Amino acid sequence: MKKTSKNNDIIDYFVTPTLKLKLNPTGQWQGGVSSSAGDYCFSGELLALFEILGTNKLNKEQRSFATFAQLADKLKKQLRSNLEKSPNSAELPELLEELCAVGILCKSSQTNELSTEKISGLSGIADGFGDPWTQWAMVSDSFRCDAYERSIAKAIKALAKSKQKNAGNSKINVLDIGCGKGYLSAASFLHGAQNVWALEETQAAQGVPSLLKKLGMPHAAPRFTLECAHSSACKLPNVLGMQIDLVVSELFGNDPFQEGMIPTLRDVFDRLLPEKPSAIPSSVELFFEFCELVQTPASHRIAALYKTLLETSVHQVNATPTRGSSALLQSSAPKLQTEFLRAFLKTESMEDLSFPMALRAEQIAQRSRAMSLNKCTLNPPGKDPFKDQTHEILLPHSLLADLKIGKVWVGIVWFRAELWPGHTLSNHPQEPDGCEHWSPIVLPFTKLNMAKSKKTVAQIKCGLNHEENRVWVELTSQNCGLSRKP
Repeated sequence: MKKTSKNNDIIDYFVTPTLKLKLNPTGQWQGGVSSSAGDYCFSGELLALFEILGTNKLNKEQRSFATFAQLADKLKKQLRSNLEKSPNSAELPELLEELCAVGILCKSSQTNELSTEKISGLSGIADGFGDPWTQWAMVSDSFRCDAYERSIAKAIKALAKSKQKNAGNSKINVLDIGCGKGYLSAASFLHGAQNVWALEETQAAQGVPSLLKKLGMPHAAPRFTLECAHSSACKLPNVLGMQIDLVVSELFGNDPFQEGMIPTLRDVFDRLLPEKPSAIPSSVELFFEFCELVQTPASHRIAALYKTLLETSVHQVNATPTRGSSALLQSSAPKLQTEFLRAFLKTESMEDLSFPMALRAEQIAQRSRAMSLNKCTLNPPGKDPFKDQTHEILLPHSLLADLKIGKVWVGIVWFRAELWPGHTLSNHPQEPDGCEHWSPIVLPFTKLNMAKSKKTVAQIKCGLNHEENRVWVELTSQNCGLSRKP
């Protein structure tokens, strides 16, 4: 602990807005701000302290405390108030029923169907990935599901053959990380897995055992272990008396790293799997290419951005117009929208603009070959699996002229994952292994300069953020393209 001097005895602390809390299998609240920083358990006193401090940077005069002594006094009052507000024996039944009605609590009678399974922390986290429609979107992607099933089938067959030769038995045990509704677990049982240990922290886990039964897999029940918790809170498989032979997971997003795939897999392999089993997927590779967007819902927005960027160096908005002399009041002046967009770009930064876009194959006209930006091994991830990289790429000669006549050129970033040798999937709709569930990331040209030069080389820089859950890609050039002037 750092000693605080009396001169600094002023409260200037706030709870980080990115703090996320969850209830672990032992009934303790735990949370953290990032996967790399780790999770910590919090007592009731700390939760009360968080409530007092809040997440908003209020002016000091708005707070009812300014010193540590005042804060300590307020904390004690808060705890006493919480104790006084504690429901009595007559109020508890109604309160618990209300919490059950909104899905925060569940009764054991509601989960009788699951009682034969080994399940921990059944309630799970109610987030977007646990939503039934989100899960349906994933399992309705035919290419995605087929690629995973074929990979699992080949992996179990190959591993069983090798295990029979080296250990005298062919029983394959599978770990399914982030199992969702259990598609990969079902595929593992279908193709010969002996045991499956599945982890899922969201409420999607609630229906997995019954779903396996409805698939006609009653044999799976005694050999299926479902733990409704984040992998960082688990301590298997040794306590199950089994050795994991294959790890399966699908932790991709439009940005392949946005679900924390790298820190999650690294933690599981380092902490739980010293034997370093095989994994599906085994690697992911990131690509970049130039393309022209054709009749997409967002085409007009990007075209308006380019038009405004191109005009910025020619037209200037009067920052403090006087009455009667404003350009907007002159008959020859552009429309309000045109001037407003120019002013918008002078007050708001659009330089780091990027977004996922659901695209069909016919909406993309490829204007360059795909360039590999980086490749990351997942079997298991190393300590620095996706190092910062810088590449050079030729800009098309017709780029500037095409943008001036309203064509929508962009860069797109997409990924390809190798599941098992010979089996890949990607999020590019024109690739033969393209899936429908993910979308490529669109990078409009907002960091290229307007200088009139014959140079046609741009730089592409890419890497991962500190938390390893977001990829960044920057397209820049000093002599060609577009840029908003400062």
